[in-house]
Amino acid sequence: MMNPRTSQRCTPQLSKIALWIGFASLCISAETWAGAFYLPSGESVSGLGRGFAGQAARGWDAGAANSNPAAMTQLESNQWVGGMVGLYPDISLRDSGSTTLVTGSAVPSGTTTGNVTNFTGLPDFAYARKMDSESNTWLGFAFSAPFGLGIKYSPPFTGRYDAIESHLRVMDLAATLGTQVNSWLSLGGGIHLQRADAQLESAVVDAVRDGDIKVRGSSYAFTGQISAHIKPSQDWQLGLDYKTGASHNEKGEAFVVIPSYGISGTYGSSVRVNLPDIATASASYSLSPSIKLLAEARWFTWSRFHDLSIYIPSLSALSPLVRQEQYHNSYSAALGAEYALSPAWTLRAGYMFDQTPTNPSNRSVAVPDSDRHWFGVGASWSFMPSWVVDLTYAHIQFEPVTINRNVLSTFGNVTQMTGQPTVDMVGVALRNAF
Repeated sequence: MMNPRTSQRCTPQLSKIALWIGFASLCISAETWAGAFYLPSGESVSGLGRGFAGQAARGWDAGAANSNPAAMTQLESNQWVGGMVGLYPDISLRDSGSTTLVTGSAVPSGTTTGNVTNFTGLPDFAYARKMDSESNTWLGFAFSAPFGLGIKYSPPFTGRYDAIESHLRVMDLAATLGTQVNSWLSLGGGIHLQRADAQLESAVVDAVRDGDIKVRGSSYAFTGQISAHIKPSQDWQLGLDYKTGASHNEKGEAFVVIPSYGISGTYGSSVRVNLPDIATASASYSLSPSIKLLAEARWFTWSRFHDLSIYIPSLSALSPLVRQEQYHNSYSAALGAEYALSPAWTLRAGYMFDQTPTNPSNRSVAVPDSDRHWFGVGASWSFMPSWVVDLTYAHIQFEPVTINRNVLSTFGNVTQMTGQPTVDMVGVALRNAF
C-alpha cells in the first residue's frame, strides 16, 4: 500500500506527465481502417473493452462529454481521461477475375494479392467539470477521431484501377453541456468542430501505359449533439444520444497523368464526403453492487454517402469523376458486462455486431467492408487515490468480403476480389479525478 504522503507528493508530477501524454496523443494521426470508416474505438478505451455496450447509459468517466453529455451529471467528481488505441488491421484481398475495358481480359502486369498490415493509433482525450453544484450542471470537452481509413496497396496490384490508396482522417473537437432536470432526468448537448483530411489515388486504364489520379484535400465542418440520461430506479440507467452528420467539401489539389491524352499536371480540386447521423440508445442494469449488465444499439444514416464526386474544374472533360458508393443505413448492437472484482480492480467484456453499410454491387477495395463481429475484454486498476489505468484488448472478425465492382464508364475496369480482413486492437488510458 502506498503511503498517503508519498501519494500527495507524486500527484502533481503525475498530473503533468499524464497531461503531456494526453495532449501529445492529439497530434498522432488517426489514419486507419475499421468497418466502413466509422471508428468507435477512438471514442473510449474502457468502452472498447465492453464492446461499447452501455457506453451512453452511464457517466463512466470524462468520456461522457462525447458519448452522452447528459450522463456527465452522474460523475462523482471533476475528471479527465487520456488514452490511445493501437490498431493492427490485416487485410488480404485476392483477385478473382478483374478485367479491363482496354484489353477485355485480365488486368495486365499485376500481383493477384493486395495486403495491408499497417499499425496505427487512435487518440482519446476528454475533460469534464461541474460548473454549478445546485443545478448539477457540467461542462465537457472531448477530442476523438470518429471516422478514418488508411489503405495503401502496392502499385502493381490488380485492383489498382479501383484504388491504390485511400486515406481519410476526421478529427473531432467537442464542447458539451449536461444538466440535471430532476431526480431521474438529465439533458445535454453540444457542438462539434471537425477537420477532415483525405487522399485518394487510383490508376487509370490507358492505351499507352497506366495513368494515375491522386486527389488530396481538407475541410472543416460543424455538427451538433443532443442527449438525455434517464434513471428510472437505482438499478436502471438509460441513455439516448443523437449526433448530426457532417458534409465535408474538401478543397485541395489533384495530380493527373493520362499519357494518351497528353495530360500531366496538378490542378485545383474538391471532394465532397457526407458523414452519417448517429442515433444511440443505451441501457445499464445493476444486477448486484458489483455486477452491471449492459446493452446498446446505434443507427447510422449512411445513405447520405451515395457517391464520391471529385471536381477538377480545369479538366472539364473529366470533371466530375463520380464513384458510386450507394451506402445504405446500418446499425450496430452490443451486449456486455462489468464486474468490480475489488475496490482497485474492475473487469469487463463485451460483444458487438456491426452491420456494414456498403452496397455489394458498389463495394470497393478502398473500403473492403462486410458485417463485423467485435469481441472485447478489459480491466481498470485504481493504483492510487483518484488515479485509474484502463487496459483493453479487442478483436474484429469480418465476414468474407466479396468485391464485384463494375466501373467501366469511369475508370475502365471491373474489379473482382475476395478476402476476410481482421483487426486487432490494444488500448491504454489514464484517468484522474480532481
